[in-house]
Amino acid sequence: MGKISINLECNSIEEAKALLDFLATYRKEQKEEDKPVQQSIASAPKETPVPEPPKPVNDDDKPVTAEDISRFAVSLLRQGKGAEIKRLLAEFGAKAFTDLPKDKMSVFLKTLQKL
Repeated sequence: MGKISINLECNSIEEAKALLDFLATYRKEQKEEDKPVQQSIASAPKETPVPEPPKPVNDDDKPVTAEDISRFAVSLLRQGKGAEIKRLLAEFGAKAFTDLPKDKMSVFLKTLQKL
């Protein structure tokens, strides 16, 4: 498998950290599920899809993941709420979303949604 190089522009260091955290979480979950991510060039989308605005994550019918939290946090970072996210992480005793205990992720997300 060859290397892939991706260049990204972020508005702040917090946004970059959230994106990296999201990617690390996604990769970890893919390894846990034993589902390799493969996409041929022919099946790759030709146009970049327009992202939908964030909607509240989780309907309490499935466990909240660090990926859910990261996805929601990116929208908050774009609103300049990086310091609030950092403060909330510290209150939960974590430095990154992946450090949150699984049993605290739902409460963390609900608190994050109130920011």
